[in-house]
Amino acid sequence: MATREANTKKDKDVKEFLVKNSDYFKKMLGQPVWNGNYLAFPSAGLPFIDLKMRCYIDVKFLAKIYASVFEAKFTAKMPGTEWIRTEMVYSGLVRKGRPHFRISGSQDMQHKKGQLLCDLLNSHQRILDTCRLLDMEFLKVFFDPQEQVWKILLRPYGGSLVWVMIPPMKYNVVLPGDHAEAMLSVTKMIAQLIQERYLI
Repeated sequence: MATREANTKKDKDVKEFLVKNSDYFKKMLGQPVWNGNYLAFPSAGLPFIDLKMRCYIDVKFLAKIYASVFEAKFTAKMPGTEWIRTEMVYSGLVRKGRPHFRISGSQDMQHKKGQLLCDLLNSHQRILDTCRLLDMEFLKVFFDPQEQVWKILLRPYGGSLVWVMIPPMKYNVVLPGDHAEAMLSVTKMIAQLIQERYLI
């Protein structure tokens, strides 16, 4: 399986898909605008410097999955020049269990800073409770030393478009009505927690 960012300028289906999915967030965030290959939402009054929605395509055998990814950037205490990566995972192999954050990627040199971030996120019960309500492909929290900003990436299972080649058909995986609000809520809580309490 290959994953790539979709090109909204060349793919009309992708552009329509993103516009439709933005409806989930318009009541809370206002009207988004196109900025290159993504939709940018207003971030005034929020703990973010940038809030956007992108589309990524998972290419599978005889099918494509168009998935929306919610991305937030924010400033906080800078941990230095190294990447710090964490991800939220669910316990349990068959059924979705308790959510928790863990270090992701190869981080031998940054293990201490990454573990401090995981411990902080795992100590916030409201964040964990909200994550449990959501069905997510991934939730990643990391510091990008190249841009010198913190980022949150969230990809829900809902709000996607599946395009099957044989037989040719398309169908939408609907994002539950209350999930958009929960996605924004958990993103805000994570950003505010790091801004206020992540002391390196």
